[in-house]
Amino acid sequence: MENYKNGVNEYRTIGVVALFNPDIEEALRNIRKYLEKIDKLIIWDNSNNVQDKTILSRLEELGEKVLWYSSDMNVGLAPAINYTINYAINNRYDLVLTMDQDSEWDDFEGYINEIKKRYSDGEVCIFSANVNGTIGISGKTYKKNTFIISGTVYPLKVLLDVGRFDETFFVDALDYDYSIRARKKGYSIVVLTHYILHQKFGNPICSRLNFNTSNYSAWRTYWVVRNNVILCRKHGQYIDKNLKGIIWKQYILKRSVKIFLLESHKVKKIKGIIRGLWDAYRFPLSINE
Repeated sequence: MENYKNGVNEYRTIGVVALFNPDIEEALRNIRKYLEKIDKLIIWDNSNNVQDKTILSRLEELGEKVLWYSSDMNVGLAPAINYTINYAINNRYDLVLTMDQDSEWDDFEGYINEIKKRYSDGEVCIFSANVNGTIGISGKTYKKNTFIISGTVYPLKVLLDVGRFDETFFVDALDYDYSIRARKKGYSIVVLTHYILHQKFGNPICSRLNFNTSNYSAWRTYWVVRNNVILCRKHGQYIDKNLKGIIWKQYILKRSVKIFLLESHKVKKIKGIIRGLWDAYRFPLSINE
């Protein structure tokens, strides 16, 4: 799977980005920042919106480099990633990149080149960017217990060993679940701190007292609660205390308070939390264990 060109070890890289009612110009701008540095991109349209194909028409100069897939409904991220993994296996790609529509790179070329260099030197792990610069730019690596989907690069041999993404999780907790499964198999999650990925989370609101809330919709609130509670049930002792604290304090308790104080559609969102808890505890884990 390796070949050498001009003395540099090159690896074939395929990416996937899922769209859901995107801001066309923003999504197009973000895609262009990494598309030319990978070998193939699968654009998975979860909104099944005719307008979304404007993105494809604006990328026509890149010919067969872009593969468009439209689903009949919003099926989440896992089917898009699993489709890409299968495509990578069948077409002999070495690395898989997963992206969000609203993620923006500062220096993707440097990021992917460093990953290829490290991989060629025998470093087999899951590579992640420094999301919003929260770790600090040190020019070094930093090991974490979890990654987020956007900006993460997986060697195909890791994906083959750990397996496909669990479609139980739709969007939220999908990355946490895979992080835990990868660590159980002995793989590290390595952040390349010098490479920044700017990522939006929800539709944030900030009060005058600097009291912030993600302001997720009632629909998204339900999935955040449901999926993260299922995550706790599925992995038990493998989830560290910090992550459990985030799930119970931030996503449920504090989120409920913030909904009452700052957000609109309060009743629908609180119902989303309650229904998420109810469905999470009724979920039959034996199906996916």
